[in-house]
Amino acid sequence: NFLKIFTFNRNNDNPDAFKLNGDWVQKRPGVDEFLKTMAEYYELVIFTAGCDFYANPIIDKIDPNGYITMRLFRYDMNNGGKKLSNIGRPAKDAIIIDNDHWNFIDNPE
Repeated sequence: NFLKIFTFNRNNDNPDAFKLNGDWVQKRPGVDEFLKTMAEYYELVIFTAGCDFYANPIIDKIDPNGYITMRLFRYDMNNGGKKLSNIGRPAKDAIIIDNDHWNFIDNPE
């Protein structure tokens, strides 16, 4: 299981949907409240395998209030994996939500 905060949609029947690179994207219900609540307790970091020119517009739309305080992208990855040391925080303090456990295989901590 993984947390899905946005979805690609085949049409724009949702007023909150927006078009990005030919795809319709929309926030999942409850995302705004989720980000607001989590930001009260945690530092929110996005670490995506996507490129910044593609991911930044999505993050900007998903989080217009700036609850996500750090963004890491494909060029921040090492050998195809997401290295937690790039975040600059102790790994023991991290809560990871990702759809692929292999992204963090190179993090022994």
